[in-house]
Amino acid sequence: MREVLHARELAIGIALVALAAIAQGAPAIAIAGVKPNVVLTVLIILSFFTSGVFSYFIFLFVGAVLLRFSSSFDPALLALLVTALGAFALHRRLPWHDGINNLVLIGVGTVLFYILADFHFLTIDPFTLFGEAVYNMVVGTALFFLVTYLFSRGRRNF
Repeated sequence: MREVLHARELAIGIALVALAAIAQGAPAIAIAGVKPNVVLTVLIILSFFTSGVFSYFIFLFVGAVLLRFSSSFDPALLALLVTALGAFALHRRLPWHDGINNLVLIGVGTVLFYILADFHFLTIDPFTLFGEAVYNMVVGTALFFLVTYLFSRGRRNF
C-alpha cells in the first residue's frame, strides 16, 4: 500500500513469514490430511502491504531460508518463489477490493504452485488440491485481516 515499509512493519512481516514456516511444518494444522501452504499464503498477503521490491525480496528470502536448509535444488521452493513473485506483480492489477484480490491470488496461487512444482499431482489427487486451495483461502482471509490490523496500528489518519 506504500513504497517503503517502516522498520516495525518490516519486522512484523519477517515475523509472520517465520511463524508461517514454523506452522507449515507442524502436523497439528492438517485437517482431513490437507495441510495449507501457510508460507505461500503469508507471502501473497504481504504483497498487498508493500510495493517496494526490496522489502518483498526480504520476505521471500526469509521464507526460502526457513523452508529449506539444504544446498540442493528444490523445484517446490522455486515454484513457491515464482508464484509469490507473480502475486506481487499482479495484486494491484486485479479489479476488485483487496480482500477479494487476496482470495483470488491465494486460490490461483495454490493451483499455480502445484502446476510448477508437480503437475502430475493435479491429475492424481485433484480433490486434495481443491481442499488445500480452500483451506489456504480461509487461513488467508483471517491472516489478511490480522495483517491489515497490525500494519494500521499506531498510524494516524489525516
